[in-house]
Amino acid sequence: MNARYYAPKGLCIIALLIVSYGCSKKVEEKRVDAFQNGAQVVVDTEFDFVYALDQAELVGDYINPDWVTMPDPDFGEKTYWGIFEHAPAQIHFKDVYVGENAELDFQIGILPGAWQNEGDGVRFEIIATLPDGNDIQCFSRYIDPKKNEDERRWIPQKVALPQISNAAVTFSFVTHPGENAFSNNKDSDWAIWGSPVLRSSGRKTPYQKSTETNVILVTIDTCRADYLGCYGNDWIDTPNLDRLAEEGVLFENLFAASSTTSPSHVSILTSMQPNQHGVINNGYPFPKALPRLPQFFVENGCKTGAVVSVYHLNDAYYGFGKWFDWFNNLALKWTEKGANLFSSTRGGRASVSAAIDWLEQVHNNSFFLWLHVYDPHAPYFAEGDLHKKYYTGDPKNPAHHSMDGAVYQKSKSPESLAWIDSFKDLEYFRREYGAEITFVDSQIGRLLGALERLDLHENTLLVITADHGENVGEHDIYFDHWMLHNTDIHVPLIFWLPKSLPQGKRIAADVSHIDIAPTILDVIGDRKNPVADEIFDGISLKPLWENEQQAAPNRILTSNGLLYTEMAGWNDRFKVIWELRDAPYHDRAGLLMDRVWIFDRLNDPGEINPIACFYWGDESERSDFEKTLRREMMSIEGENRQERQLLRKMELIKERACQKTIPNESQLRQWAAQGAHGVKLDATRYADDPQFFPAIQAILEAMKAGVCTPSLEDRLKNIIDISVLENGQLDSAPIFDKTLQEIQRSLGYGNAAG
Repeated sequence: MNARYYAPKGLCIIALLIVSYGCSKKVEEKRVDAFQNGAQVVVDTEFDFVYALDQAELVGDYINPDWVTMPDPDFGEKTYWGIFEHAPAQIHFKDVYVGENAELDFQIGILPGAWQNEGDGVRFEIIATLPDGNDIQCFSRYIDPKKNEDERRWIPQKVALPQISNAAVTFSFVTHPGENAFSNNKDSDWAIWGSPVLRSSGRKTPYQKSTETNVILVTIDTCRADYLGCYGNDWIDTPNLDRLAEEGVLFENLFAASSTTSPSHVSILTSMQPNQHGVINNGYPFPKALPRLPQFFVENGCKTGAVVSVYHLNDAYYGFGKWFDWFNNLALKWTEKGANLFSSTRGGRASVSAAIDWLEQVHNNSFFLWLHVYDPHAPYFAEGDLHKKYYTGDPKNPAHHSMDGAVYQKSKSPESLAWIDSFKDLEYFRREYGAEITFVDSQIGRLLGALERLDLHENTLLVITADHGENVGEHDIYFDHWMLHNTDIHVPLIFWLPKSLPQGKRIAADVSHIDIAPTILDVIGDRKNPVADEIFDGISLKPLWENEQQAAPNRILTSNGLLYTEMAGWNDRFKVIWELRDAPYHDRAGLLMDRVWIFDRLNDPGEINPIACFYWGDESERSDFEKTLRREMMSIEGENRQERQLLRKMELIKERACQKTIPNESQLRQWAAQGAHGVKLDATRYADDPQFFPAIQAILEAMKAGVCTPSLEDRLKNIIDISVLENGQLDSAPIFDKTLQEIQRSLGYGNAAG
């Protein structure tokens, strides 16, 4: 325990220290036994050069990881994560272990923008420097797409390395501007190595099989549940996720805490809703003093590691790395070389390679690993041969008209929409999004393969979920996740632990992101951790799969919109979406202050036909508040005006929401009968049901409580000595950057009119 943060709370703290000592002792004994029993596992079977680029020695002015699309004769185009290397340049990867039967697998190409420019092509070379200092040329090829149209594409390469075996060598990826080393025309020599990987038999290392339970938490960005085979999809291949569901426990109705990445991830790690922990959008840092899931593993003597794949989960800016021994995020070195961090992501192949590399290093220890992969997120370009896996024909054919009415965010620049504008068929995007999910499934397969190779598969709890879903034209939202419909928040949840969890168990109960951390601790035997018991708002889901007679929890769950824009709440029959304030998204999808929508979950799971729509409260009061907002916004002047306007607006919106009075049944009946936007409650189906209006009142009450949360100081006062905290350690205030300002504009923030 860190005494600086935790006040002496008697036996509570003593108990935690005893647990920590016991686990640490077991780990040390395990390491000693590892070299006594002769057991071995295989490591270093794969080396991912894109992942390793962060640690490589770079010689040249323009070298960086990149995501590149080029034409392809069979698919129209292909995309790979790769390494950009403007010739002349060299990249030296040192101490790369090469086992037997080694093979290099990669693509080469020159970026399309150079094909019509001056230049004389590029020679690609790979040189291996052996331990004795001798060099072996493994690969050499000259291409010039300007002269040879057949080279205007990705060119696949497979290179066997029979001359290298069971040795640690240095691989040098070299590009020359022209056909030979004497060429000096450097114009437009934009060379790219696509997804370069070394595979071999690897090497053996001693280990001791642990009886302790390890944990890997995988969060897939932007992954809807209904796009997985195990959730009923009949055209998307997800064999590895389906296998996990068949061998484990699947929750059919997991709903995200938010439709936004950072808020949802903090909720997963803290078992608190966004409005409680304060991370209410991307660009808000993780509150420093807030206990989180990896902390409990550190205190129990376990190794902790994390891999993230998008900038707003980076530790340096947003504080997600606390309590992780190893936190692998997007390297800041690329921003120093001109890359834009705030649009930076990393492909799933490199992220999974990072995770496997760490597992190979810590396999003799008990551990907790969080792995985040980003690939299903827009823009949708499935890597390699998976591109257009589920789509035939030409999506740019003007005979298609399904994209004619599509409307995107107003604030987006033309450049950021270039991946959309030339396409005419909406079905193409749905299918390519599905192909992205198939790619992620393949990477889950790589992770499973590594667990089996390291003999960790029988004692590692694997938890699969997603931060939020995606709209691919549903609800008039295209290629984004912003509102609180099921398309935004219904995501997968699978628990897999062979020989310990039941196989093929499906749980229909509604559950939440905030239930994941309590369940993990319960499975590993730390259910009664006093700190977790004090702060976690979720429940353990373990009883739901242990006891066939266990009743589903009778809860009203909620999900928070970003920046206090809206709330969603639901019971087992009805879902209510409450719009807290005006927030224009685009021409046909936006929020209006006090508007309430009610959906029948049983008869309309797609939330297409609301059964009621009304405005909560008095119209004159709403008009007066809007005038107050405008006055407040006009009164804010000076430096950082937009940022301070947003903060003040959110403060006023939250205060007003907390003053709301729950309508009585008579008011609800009147509002619902009057209706709004052409939607009136069907009296014969719902208004005469004596349970309907009380149910809606209870949901409204739960949503109001979800906005009006107690302060973190009050929540944590029993376990944290507030007097020793530095300013801001309990708060999350936005880090304003280009991305957040873009969100501000798209939601109508930052102007005098409010």
